[in-house]
Amino acid sequence: MPTGFDAKSDAAEISNAAKQKGVDGASQVFQQDLDKVKNADPSVDKNQYLTALNKELETRGLLPEMSINWAKKNFDKLDRDDNGALGLDEINFAHQTSASGSIEKAYLESLGNNYKTLSKEVNYETDRNGTPVKGISTKDVDSFLAKKTDARSNMDIASMLTGNKDFLFNALDVAHNGLNGKDGKISRSDIESFAKQIHAGKSGKLSDDDLDNEQLLSGVDKADRRKVVDTLDFLSQQKNWDSQQIQRIRDGGVISMQSLAEGLGFNQEGGKDAEIKAMKDAVKAQADDQSNQDKTANAASPESIPTIPTPGSDSVLGANSNNAPVTDAPDTYVVKSGDYLWSIAQSKLGAQATNQQILDWVNAVAAANQLADPNLINPDQKLVIPKEAGSASMPLVNPENDSDQ
Repeated sequence: MPTGFDAKSDAAEISNAAKQKGVDGASQVFQQDLDKVKNADPSVDKNQYLTALNKELETRGLLPEMSINWAKKNFDKLDRDDNGALGLDEINFAHQTSASGSIEKAYLESLGNNYKTLSKEVNYETDRNGTPVKGISTKDVDSFLAKKTDARSNMDIASMLTGNKDFLFNALDVAHNGLNGKDGKISRSDIESFAKQIHAGKSGKLSDDDLDNEQLLSGVDKADRRKVVDTLDFLSQQKNWDSQQIQRIRDGGVISMQSLAEGLGFNQEGGKDAEIKAMKDAVKAQADDQSNQDKTANAASPESIPTIPTPGSDSVLGANSNNAPVTDAPDTYVVKSGDYLWSIAQSKLGAQATNQQILDWVNAVAAANQLADPNLINPDQKLVIPKEAGSASMPLVNPENDSDQ
């Protein structure tokens, strides 16, 4: 592998670009990495690195998305017979004539590898003569990209449900009807039942001591328990359960491993088992990326670590959903992995905040940031926090006198 090139870390960088800037941003960083390899010492065999990088991007589900996005922009050029579909022969021809190590060659190879799945995405497309289209049609392309729209934001939900040996998924599966009701599906009733067990006798956000409940959370690493509970609270909210974001990972009224995988866009030719494995591999890759980023951040020199404002100062916003101190300016907040507007509001307003106060905060922040769907925020996204949204020090209604508590 070329000296100085690390496929795993470069794939993580491309994945991070996708979270911040979308598929076009990821493609831009991918192109930059390929340019660096192209300009490296010509005596070095670069194929090993390129193969490893493409594999890492396939695992994360990024390469197929970037490939389809590229194909959409170059559809007319690729569709040599002008029948409205990309046949495997057309993809192979373009692949053979593309320059070795080019971004086009990587994209075309991915299109060929995923051809059978992509060409079955939509089966009702016909050409101008009414003949069924054979190949990847424009509707196939649009359908695939639409499924990927919220995939990155839903990956955090998937990581909590499938992490720690599927602990949360399995716990929810039996929460409502017990072990006799275990069927590989989690319903809203399952989620509500488990949430009541977790929050038994508690109102508002759980303390760190509450998260030491070994009876209910023994299967979860302590470092992940806050994220698990926040995910549970997010799923248990009625408006969130019925939102488009959650509907994409549901099959009717339940979430299964397969509906979760399909909702994240991991439609594999090998069927259900392949889809679930692809999803879990992508979740693990993302978790590894985040872990390596955290290690890098913790290894920063003391001079590069920002000073934490003292409690009660004007620059303190409160704690984020991961219990990390917030060091942003008073009018901004940088979204962390596992964050949702509702959980951010809870952590900022405090355990005594009423549901109405939290809802008002969420609506104010959504409006200030022009969020079409308040449920859709991404890690590293910077949110503007308007003054009217309040802060951790805002006066709260006494919960004993509030009917919403």
